[in-house]
Amino acid sequence: MKNVKSSILRTASSLFARQGIRNVSTNAVAKECGISKKTLYLFFESKEILLQEVVDSQIARVNQFMSMFNGISPDAITELNNFFGCIESLLDVFTPQFLNETAKIYPAVHSRINGFRDEVVVPFIHQNIGRGMAEETYRTDLSKEDASDLYCWQLQHAMEGHVDHPGMINQLVSNINNAFLHSIVNSRGKKLLLTKPAETLAS
Repeated sequence: MKNVKSSILRTASSLFARQGIRNVSTNAVAKECGISKKTLYLFFESKEILLQEVVDSQIARVNQFMSMFNGISPDAITELNNFFGCIESLLDVFTPQFLNETAKIYPAVHSRINGFRDEVVVPFIHQNIGRGMAEETYRTDLSKEDASDLYCWQLQHAMEGHVDHPGMINQLVSNINNAFLHSIVNSRGKKLLLTKPAETLAS
C-alpha cells in the first residue's frame, strides 16, 4: 500500500509540474498510475490534499538533505553550495506555473511553501553566514537579515515569474545562487572558490 501511495505522489508531482495543476484531474493521475479513481481516493480524499502532500514530500526531501549539511559540509561555502543544489532540485516540481496556481487556487497549500522559506531557508542562510564569518571566508560587514531578505526576494520573483522555456528558470536560479555566493565571500573566500568545484548532495 505504501508503494501505491508513493507512486501516486511521484506521478502527480510530474503531471502537475509538466501540465499545470489546473489542467490535471485526479482521474488523469489515477489513469497514469494504472489504478481506479476510487483507489486514489483511499489515499487522498481530494485533489487539494494530494497537492498538499506533493508539496510536503518535496519540502521533507529538502529538509532531510539540509539536516545533513552541518555534519558533512567541511566549510560554509560547501554547505551553501549543497543548499543551492537542494533549491535547484525543487524546480523539477515547483515550476513558475505550479507556484502561481497554488497561490491563486490553493492558498493554504501555497502557505506551506512560504512557511518553508520563513522557517527553514531564512534561518539556514543566517546560520551559514555566521559560519562563513567565523571561518573568515565571508564578509564581516554583512547583515544576515538583509542578505537573506534579498536572496529570498530574488528567488521568489524568479520562481514565480513568467518564463518562455522551462530550462530558463533553472539557469536563472543558478545565476541568482552564484551571484549571491560571490556577493558574500571575502577575498579569502574568492580564492577558495577558485580551488574547488561546486559540491552538492542534492544533484
